Amino acid sequence: MNRPRTFTLLSILSLVLFFGGLAASWATISGSGDYSRIPLAGLLFCYALAALANAVGLWRCQKWAALALRIWVATFLAYVLAFIYAYSSMFADSMWAIVGLLIFVAVIAILLDKHVRSKFAAMT
Repeated sequence: MNRPRTFTLLSILSLVLFFGGLAASWATISGSGDYSRIPLAGLLFCYALAALANAVGLWRCQKWAALALRIWVATFLAYVLAFIYAYSSMFADSMWAIVGLLIFVAVIAILLDKHVRSKFAAMT
């Protein structure tokens, strides 16, 4: 079974995002002594694990990769919402820009999900 090029590209991108999520999780809690950031670091760690699962699933052309993609997007959106909640005073003036970003990410996620599911359907 040949892996589609988009799966290769998405799995490499997901692997890069895995390392970025790990680094961001570590940077969130390291050296600050502020334990209120632990939930944000935990969400970033879940994001990194979901990105890794997505990368492995797409690379191996496993059908569960579509679910891993959905979990990855959900953890990203949860992190953004938690970050906005934790630091809401910083975003008072630009809330509409953040809403626009979230809508943009949701549309991209829906398109990616449809693409991945259609490729898996064509493989069988």
